[in-house]
Amino acid sequence: MGLPKLNQRLKDQTLQPFFEGLFPRDNPRNTRFAINFFTSIGLGGLTDELREHLKNAPKMIMTQNQEVESSDSSSSSSSSSSSSDSSSSDSSSESDSDSSDSDSSSSSSSSSDSDTKHRKRKKRKEQSEEKKKKQKEKDKKKKKDKTSDKKQSRHENDRDRDDDSNDEKQARKDRRGRSREAEERERAHEGARRSRRDGRAEEEEEQQKEEERRRKMDSQGRQRDVERERDRDRGRERERERAREQENEEKRERERERNKENRDRNREREERRRR
Repeated sequence: MGLPKLNQRLKDQTLQPFFEGLFPRDNPRNTRFAINFFTSIGLGGLTDELREHLKNAPKMIMTQNQEVESSDSSSSSSSSSSSSDSSSSDSSSESDSDSSDSDSSSSSSSSSDSDTKHRKRKKRKEQSEEKKKKQKEKDKKKKKDKTSDKKQSRHENDRDRDDDSNDEKQARKDRRGRSREAEERERAHEGARRSRRDGRAEEEEEQQKEEERRRKMDSQGRQRDVERERDRDRGRERERERAREQENEEKRERERERNKENRDRNREREERRRR
């Protein structure tokens, strides 16, 4: 079928409702996933439009944001202008009728508002000061409790230390006595071990000397045996050489005799030919 025909089929408008979701454009993650999927299958040629959409996606997002901001600013400006126009019209209509009444009422309302604000501020300050005082008192109590606990713990620690010091002194004395006894025992064991080691060392030295003598005797006997075998081998080789020489001499004599016989035969043949 080929990629171009398949691409044409996929772009066919009559088949678009069946191919929804294959080439998503709602989210860049989905578009990237589709591109990677089709390229891994070997149909990367179908994702050209998706790649162009990905390239142009940030630009589209920026333009949309700018349009939204511009629409918001225009709506806010229009609302403010309308409110200002309405207020100006109302004020102009009422100012001509009751200018003196409005001034008096505005001054009285402003003074009452300022008084209420000052009262609220004073109350807040008083409440904050009371909270601070309470916190300070709590902190002081905690510090006193901590100091008292520390003093009690120190007294208890001092008592425990005194008791521990006495117990430690006795324990040290006991340990020293035990260590002395252990040292004496170790010294006695070491003396016995040394004596045993000395006896064993003497026995081992005697055994080593005897073994060395035996080894020397064995080595000397082996050397003698080796020399004897070498002498025997030499005698055998000499006998073999003599036998070889005798065989060679016999072969030479045989060859000489054969040569003489051949010469005599040749002479006889020549004499016969001459005759």
